[in-house]
Amino acid sequence: MTTTSRDNENQETQDDSIRTKNNVLNVINVDRYHSFNKTARILGYVQKFLDNCRNTVPNTRRLATTYLTPNDIHNATMKLIEAVQHQRYSDVFESLCSKSTHRHALDGIWIQSLMIGDKTSRNTPDIYNYYTSVSNYHIYPAQTQSMKFSVKTCHHANLLLSAAVDLQSSDLYEISIGDWANNRTKLHRKDKNGSMFTIHTPRIVSCTAQITFVISWKSNGNILLIKETQNGTEIIFDWTDPSPLVIKGVGIATAWGSEGLWIIQHTAVFTGHYCFVSGTYGFMSLLSTSIERSEIGCLSQCSPNDTCLGVNFNSDTNECQLISAAQPIIKDILEDWVLYTKCLQEDMMCLACLE
Repeated sequence: MTTTSRDNENQETQDDSIRTKNNVLNVINVDRYHSFNKTARILGYVQKFLDNCRNTVPNTRRLATTYLTPNDIHNATMKLIEAVQHQRYSDVFESLCSKSTHRHALDGIWIQSLMIGDKTSRNTPDIYNYYTSVSNYHIYPAQTQSMKFSVKTCHHANLLLSAAVDLQSSDLYEISIGDWANNRTKLHRKDKNGSMFTIHTPRIVSCTAQITFVISWKSNGNILLIKETQNGTEIIFDWTDPSPLVIKGVGIATAWGSEGLWIIQHTAVFTGHYCFVSGTYGFMSLLSTSIERSEIGCLSQCSPNDTCLGVNFNSDTNECQLISAAQPIIKDILEDWVLYTKCLQEDMMCLACLE
């Protein structure tokens, strides 16, 4: 493939943008301040000073005011949010910068899973209440008897294969990938059977990279876990339960102090449906910011863009922010803003409206 000078210029501009956002955290030491508002105001004054220094036009008034305007505070707040996003989700931005990822950016549900501590199916009777059911995201692996997923965690990437779609059943298999400080993988069946096995799997998951697996099962009790590698695939275990449970639901979690970022694979079908939450802002990575006359105009910028998951729209200023796909939903209450996200299975899988 031939790379044009324009492609190189665009990539350099994109890289410069990422470096600029990260450099905000080098301008001021945010750890010194315990108030977000104070940090934003300090950055506002720093930005005002820098803008003043960059103004090289002669005979112009350097600063219109010596105090911060609401616009100064807003801009500083956005810069802080973007800088922290780039620092916290650097892997997300790397994937977004990949053209191959862009084609299928919506074909994955990103989930920051629950961390269940030292709870397991062996010591916690209602362990299913501590897992995140993928059915909450309108994903139903039982239909294909398999689920492809990626996970980034230092250890203890846990799966729950349940006899109930919503996981509310004591008949279940619990699989811990990277147990014992990322050295073992084990399976435990919770019921009167109590079957369990453990295998040696050193460094099976990673703190810094998404590792892809496929879990599948059959009606005859066979459960198969496969790991994708650079050289193909590796079978982690292939086990058959002589008295199998009927698996209807799948849950995910991490344990023992390890946070987890999961990507559950699916095929997105966007047909123009959105859901929205008023008075809510998506604190997520942005593709672009513009001023549009209405929400319809804002959404029309997102709809044809396969890398756009949704928008933040400000009903007071008409500011339109396009939100990147390939990241978890992070939202909070913020007046005058409305968060929209695409529904990824016709009029379902509307991520902004899911709790």
